[in-house]
Amino acid sequence: MVGFKKSSSFFWFNKNKIRIAIFGAGSAGKELFETLRFNSDYRVKFFIDDDQNLHNTSFKKIKIFSRERARYELKIQGIDKILIAISEIYPDGRSSAIKFATECSIPAKVIPSLIELERGTSEISSLRDVQIEEVLQRKPIAAMPHLVDGAVLQKSVLVTGAGGSIGSELCRQIISAGPSKLILLDNSEFGLYKINEEIADFKASRKADFDVVPVLGSVNEPQDLENLFSNHKIDSVFHAAAYKHVPLVESNIVSGLRNNVFGTKNLVDACGLNCVQRFTLISTDKAVRPTNVMGASKKLSEIIVHSYRSRYPNTQFRSVRFGNVLGSSGSVIPKFQGQILNGGPVTVTHPEVTRYFMTIPEACQLVLQASALQHHADIFVLDMGSPVKIVDLAETIIRKYGYLSYISGEPRPSEKSIEITFTGLRRGEKLYEELLYSGTEIETEHPFIKSETSKSWNTSYLEEILNKLQCLIEINDEPKIIDLLKSSGLDYIPTSTN
Repeated sequence: MVGFKKSSSFFWFNKNKIRIAIFGAGSAGKELFETLRFNSDYRVKFFIDDDQNLHNTSFKKIKIFSRERARYELKIQGIDKILIAISEIYPDGRSSAIKFATECSIPAKVIPSLIELERGTSEISSLRDVQIEEVLQRKPIAAMPHLVDGAVLQKSVLVTGAGGSIGSELCRQIISAGPSKLILLDNSEFGLYKINEEIADFKASRKADFDVVPVLGSVNEPQDLENLFSNHKIDSVFHAAAYKHVPLVESNIVSGLRNNVFGTKNLVDACGLNCVQRFTLISTDKAVRPTNVMGASKKLSEIIVHSYRSRYPNTQFRSVRFGNVLGSSGSVIPKFQGQILNGGPVTVTHPEVTRYFMTIPEACQLVLQASALQHHADIFVLDMGSPVKIVDLAETIIRKYGYLSYISGEPRPSEKSIEITFTGLRRGEKLYEELLYSGTEIETEHPFIKSETSKSWNTSYLEEILNKLQCLIEINDEPKIIDLLKSSGLDYIPTSTN
């Protein structure tokens, strides 16, 4: 029989009894109840279950209610937390329970994984918070192992920006797929230290047999890359290093272009000259009809990658384009969470602004698979699902924390509520992002990876644009840089500050 270890301590510390409802009156829910009976700080008030045969019955004198009845009881009994005792092997039931708790604006926690329960290693304190991707009801994407193997198995792999949100997750998935060597390149000492330590722990715990090489350096320094490629035979490169925060790049145009455009060019040249098998650029939906310098820099990076294929025919160059990832550095979600914990207000730029979202592990899994697809394409585009209104996302996160939301200027519904204010679109921001230029996607062998053929540039014209851009960067002439980006064929139309 699986169950929780009984513990004299729990996960909240409060002098007052915490009133609990358990969603799930099956074996896991009953085990959870038995454990809570031994803790004087917590009181289970009732169960919630979808089984009609259990409605209005009791377990150990604790009533079992339907959802409809529970909505009423949650309010009148002042429930503080809902504990979801539904295993992950029933994903639809668990997702539905999470949605119920969110709609009721009651904070929720979920039971540990079935593996932890079966091993008997799970303390009651290991009930975890509901993750935002669970609240957003994203269905997990199944991997195609042969594609992941084709990208990294027994290969020497370089990840740039290895300490960042995307780069570090790429590293985690790569080491699980059995590379011969993983080279971590980052210009952030702290970021590099963190991911290197994490991989060292992984190697020790799994007794994994691959080499790890942390390199403190930059794609902006050709000498760093020359040293790196001369010292290591590299098979695959994943280029995640970039400045991605739109308002910061708008305020630091020269640094953004130097890093994103010329860093990519330096790396493309190094890969081509050293006959690297695969080069994959991490791109963004902001490269489609860009309205900001970050998007324009990534569009120009895509063009460099695709235009240099003829120069370096021994390397397979491709780009993978996707939208926002949940929880990345600079993401709106950690910002919202911090604002909620500080009592609000939560700031949203515009009531109609929408964005595509995907989890970081999903995006990285698909990047690895796209890099190995036997499909002739310039750009691979990840299926991000439907776009999400940011104000709806803000409301959902507020409810996840147990609060009600209201728009600035409206009556405050209760003391336990968080205000949402609209601040206006910032310079370079769009209401809507796009993933495709033409709106026409081409199927690949992977159902969640599409492709698009980009507009090719004559290499001599590209070199002319890059030379002009380099000269303007050297003299820090931002107005002429903007004029060049606008006139060069990038479809760049900057927006002004609201």
